[in-house]
Amino acid sequence: MGSGLAGAMIPLAAPIALAVLTLVAWRYEARAGRAYEATLSPAEKRQFRAFRRLHPSAWRAFVALKNAERDLGTKPPRVGKPPQLEP
Repeated sequence: MGSGLAGAMIPLAAPIALAVLTLVAWRYEARAGRAYEATLSPAEKRQFRAFRRLHPSAWRAFVALKNAERDLGTKPPRVGKPPQLEP
């Protein structure tokens, strides 16, 4: 019971499925990186590529940092006292 070809296929299917999933995730990451890189200036591209070489798994943190810097640059600075909340 459970011996033969069917018993051998289930343990073999798990690593194959994991390998396929890894390849799909790798392609998605590569495509997302290229899409983001297309929006950068040449200086930012060099910085992004250098960061990706040093920290390949943390490039999304670089993207978040650049987006935060861009967002802070577009908002006018607050001047004066913050509004007081009434108790």
